[in-house]
Amino acid sequence: MRHLMLLAGLAIGAHAAATFDLMYLPSTTTNSVRRYDPVNRVQLGGFAASGVRAVQNRGSRYGYVNLLAGPYAYDMYSGTNLGYTPIGQIQGMTGDNIAYRMSGSQFITYSLPSGTYISTTSVASATYQASSILPSNHLAGISNTASSIDISIFTPGGSLVGTTGLFAGGTISYISSAVSYLDRSGYQNVAFVARVDGGPMRLIRANFTAAGVINYYSTDALTGMNPIYSVGVAANHAGFYVVGADSVTATSARFVAFDNDGTGISYDTWTEAGLDLRNPLYSSYSVGMVLAPEPEEWLAVSTGIALLLRRKRK
Repeated sequence: MRHLMLLAGLAIGAHAAATFDLMYLPSTTTNSVRRYDPVNRVQLGGFAASGVRAVQNRGSRYGYVNLLAGPYAYDMYSGTNLGYTPIGQIQGMTGDNIAYRMSGSQFITYSLPSGTYISTTSVASATYQASSILPSNHLAGISNTASSIDISIFTPGGSLVGTTGLFAGGTISYISSAVSYLDRSGYQNVAFVARVDGGPMRLIRANFTAAGVINYYSTDALTGMNPIYSVGVAANHAGFYVVGADSVTATSARFVAFDNDGTGISYDTWTEAGLDLRNPLYSSYSVGMVLAPEPEEWLAVSTGIALLLRRKRK
């Protein structure tokens, strides 16, 4: 009875809460997608996903899970695999079941779960490893050569606003997916993770005006992250998270939370034992993120908690 009351309280609290963060974390070693609440630091179960490499979701019912066997659409509420979607490696999603990627000279959108093609926007050609849609609807494309990382900003129609070199002079071995957000000063920001010359993972951030013109950029070493495994970024209500395997205890996950006050200062970091994120280095690695779930999402969360309570009773 006490457990049922707890679940009921969670359900009521879900409707009353103004904000909530829920992560969908790929775990290759456990062949599953793990649900995690980074605000309350609670693991909420998960669902099977054999050979999982990356997850894309921004709060909509359907998500994109890249498995070793290829890209698949999933019902994120139930964890049901809905089948193969031959749409290539997705770099991001919006909150209305739209997936996108920037490749070559095209920014392409698709509808999930069917994988139906929606549209193509022509952009300047480059080797894009990640892309993001800014709050102003400008398009950001992150590209690289063997020794440099550039970010290009395009208007919604595909016209180039400008390209800025973010890093040069080393061997680029890894670039994660990107996240965009609006800071308290009204500037648009893009953040992602890269590894250069076999060194530590580095957080790279670029700050733009509403017109898509770069204001400044920065690069910082993520010494707490294990650099031999994938590290990703995810938006939150106050900025963004960086998440990966811990540099000391690799079987534990490490989280770093950054604010959105314009300087992007790290305000919290912690590890989560028993959350294994030893995921192999994977281009455009991503984690799913829900910021304002619908009641159905809370039902999925409550189901995960119920399973945990049932296991505890046994």
